[in-house]
Amino acid sequence: MALNTNHNTTDRNEKLGDVLIRQGSLTTNQRNELLDHQLTSGRPLGLLAEELFDVAPSEIERAWAEQYAALAERVSAADISPLPELRGAVTARQAWQFRVLPLRVDRGTVVILTSPQHLVRAHKFGVRTLSAVVGAPIRVALCDEFVLFDALERYYRLDGAREFVVRAA
Repeated sequence: MALNTNHNTTDRNEKLGDVLIRQGSLTTNQRNELLDHQLTSGRPLGLLAEELFDVAPSEIERAWAEQYAALAERVSAADISPLPELRGAVTARQAWQFRVLPLRVDRGTVVILTSPQHLVRAHKFGVRTLSAVVGAPIRVALCDEFVLFDALERYYRLDGAREFVVRAA
């Protein structure tokens, strides 16, 4: 179950329920029932889909990641110049393990860089760990996977990391 990285497939305004329908995880009637439940309960649609229709958490996560990727900022190789003060926020091992590179601070939010293939892993690390380390909220920006690997090699050198990552893929 790979993340759909074709950014033309997911509309920037597509709702989570619609992504789940397109993925085949829900029917239109199920989505409508979930929306009715959500209106009365105020609970997240993904959680309701899990509880009421046994949609696997991994399917909800994949739909969320696809939705997030459609909205996320894109960064080119030329724009990758991490702030020196952020580089110490993660170790080389963490950078490669979570495929994340702290990039800059934008209006009090730390922008971290990853690729669409590693969005969920990087976001979880950013929210659960990195946010506490830097004392600020996290936002994810995306780049091509090989652009990310080049940047990780440049700023977080770890012997053998790229070869290991490429073999594992």
